[in-house]
Amino acid sequence: MGTPAALRLVPDVTALTTGRDDLAHVLVEVTDRRGRVVPDATVEVTFEVDGAGELAGVGNGNPHNVDSFRQPRRHTWHGKALAILRPAKRPGRLTLTAKASGLRPATVTLPVGRPR
Repeated sequence: MGTPAALRLVPDVTALTTGRDDLAHVLVEVTDRRGRVVPDATVEVTFEVDGAGELAGVGNGNPHNVDSFRQPRRHTWHGKALAILRPAKRPGRLTLTAKASGLRPATVTLPVGRPR
């Protein structure tokens, strides 16, 4: 594995509904230039959300981390972090952008539709 070069976002769903109980869990990975996860990378990731929803929380799995899960930033632990998105009550598109100093940022956009 190489040195950290980019962030990658991996959502657990491909779409959301306007139901307030619907959530998207987006895995944030620090990758090297070949796309491999860098497991010892500890970087501060900042999150920006645009469109039909909000950032419901962030985490990293580190049992010693006491930072607020409601802030739009989180340090990675073992090269990973998690962002949780909650859709708005209106349909549209929900975009999450993750950035870290010196790394290529990542963006994911999920459609938000009415429940069936």
